[in-house]
Amino acid sequence: MTPEQLLTAAKKAGSPDTRRKFMARYKHAVKTERLSSQIHACEDCAYEQGTKRARGWEGPTEGNLALRGDSRGSFIGPSGVTLNMALSSVSLGSHKIFRFYPLCEDHHQDTLELVNPLFVATMGYQPIRKPAFLDGRFWFDIKPVGWYRRRNDLSGLVAALTPIAEVVNGWAELPLEEIPDLSDVTVSSAIEAQGWAKIYSAVIGDTLIATDREPSMLPKQTFDYPVYTLNELGRIRMLAGQKKVNTRELRAIHEIKKVFRQSAVIT
Repeated sequence: MTPEQLLTAAKKAGSPDTRRKFMARYKHAVKTERLSSQIHACEDCAYEQGTKRARGWEGPTEGNLALRGDSRGSFIGPSGVTLNMALSSVSLGSHKIFRFYPLCEDHHQDTLELVNPLFVATMGYQPIRKPAFLDGRFWFDIKPVGWYRRRNDLSGLVAALTPIAEVVNGWAELPLEEIPDLSDVTVSSAIEAQGWAKIYSAVIGDTLIATDREPSMLPKQTFDYPVYTLNELGRIRMLAGQKKVNTRELRAIHEIKKVFRQSAVIT
């Protein structure tokens, strides 16, 4: 349904609960259309895909699994046919999977926040060759579909997708003790390189800027997000771990940060 149809359905809903559900879908649809337009107009996304006009994604923008292609042709043509055959072989219905193309850093993160998948499978994108936990999601990596297609190795692609399918479908448990949490490492390396990092907090449910600098020293691209120093994030983590602050209180703090940004300090 289009945003207009969802809004009309919300207005005609017979109960408050039904109205809220349609309004939630309406807001999600509006965000989806807005982000799609931004990606199509983004020169950096087009550069990542080696084209004049970037593609955004295919499939439903809700679900547990997202596939990130290695190129613009990952999901279409011969590679798309090969991928669909492999997905069917491992009982991953292709119509239920969100598939997105290489994007610039900001739109890559915005897309993941929109869909909010628990599992992300990349194709030659992550430098991680085994499952990892990063930014509140479980990440897997396989070779690009074209790599298997050029070798006429459909069975190899099926073998690579099988452990992902087993976890997503609930047939196998995640080996949590073997999956490293790379969130802190990734954030720390970004902060070390540029003095700040854009991260998504699953607890707060929003994007924020983590920094080891004075907020007034940060570049313009950070201005749309609340800023937290590393000391503040450490303080929040300690309080949450000791159960001295609940999620509602953390989000209230975050709302204050949104308004005052640089002048609100957590002590």
